Amino acid sequence: MYILFLICIRTGFILIRGNLNFRDISKESGTAEHTGFQQELLTVDINSDSWMDIYVSNSGKYADPKMRENKLLVNQGLNKDGIPTFLEESSKYNLDINLCSTQAAFFDYDLDGDLDMFLINHYPDVYAFEDIEKLKNTRSNITGDRLYQNQNGKFVDVSDDAGIVNNSLSYGLGIGISDLNNDGWPDVYVSNDFSEKDHLYINRGDGTFSESIDRSLYHLSYASMGNDLADFNNDGWSDIVTLEMMAADNYTMKTSKGMMNMNHFQTLIDLGLHHQYMYNTLQLNNGIQNDDSIPVFSDIAQLAGVSSTDWSWAPLLLIWIMMV
Repeated sequence: MYILFLICIRTGFILIRGNLNFRDISKESGTAEHTGFQQELLTVDINSDSWMDIYVSNSGKYADPKMRENKLLVNQGLNKDGIPTFLEESSKYNLDINLCSTQAAFFDYDLDGDLDMFLINHYPDVYAFEDIEKLKNTRSNITGDRLYQNQNGKFVDVSDDAGIVNNSLSYGLGIGISDLNNDGWPDVYVSNDFSEKDHLYINRGDGTFSESIDRSLYHLSYASMGNDLADFNNDGWSDIVTLEMMAADNYTMKTSKGMMNMNHFQTLIDLGLHHQYMYNTLQLNNGIQNDDSIPVFSDIAQLAGVSSTDWSWAPLLLIWIMMV
């Protein structure tokens, strides 16, 4: 039994030996010597051989784009000492992507029986408020959301054809996958930090998505961090939770609301960037309210007591089952 975790800017591989005894096997496993500023890793069986592989999302303000290349560490099985070993094979699968990547999600969006990938990315610098409109209307080579279709084992960028948003304002920090309208097709929710609004992609089932955040949600978290999608109230409809940074105490709340300047707030609305507030949201799925298969949500975070949890990053919705 072993566990993976990410430490700062290098991949670490820790083997659990039992009785709270751990061993660093990063070098022996071939996971230590990889460059780049690593943002996130996930495990996925990329080649369906029943061995879990590792995909690492890289970013950073590098002049050399190779320093931003994502890495795919393919599991070669156990060596003679019982240690799992890996080879870096991202180029073999067209997954050596050199954007400013934050996080990836592998899922079968077209239901053809193989894994595709959705990748979120972030703007690598701060920007002035007066640049927001320009960035929103400018395509980017390093940020924006991306969808990669698995075509005979090669991952091909189909973002434009699928209706995925690409702009320089994008600052993706969280991605969630679930069937939000119960039509049998997986949908995608992307949390965006700073001024860019979150994105809700409803899967049309024909290889394309409808970006439906304006029609589905009445308001959003402003600096959206992580999110999770699950049916927290067991009504058969997946709900959405997003996290922000609002504290519960009055003093911190008042002193941290500088970003909620009314002129800035209205400007974002005028630019089509939705109504964004510095609170967590717990978006209750009300189901389909019209004829276009777009689900409609109500934010009940204030009622549920989860709107203000300070500087929160990663939510997890899960079901507790008690056996008696």
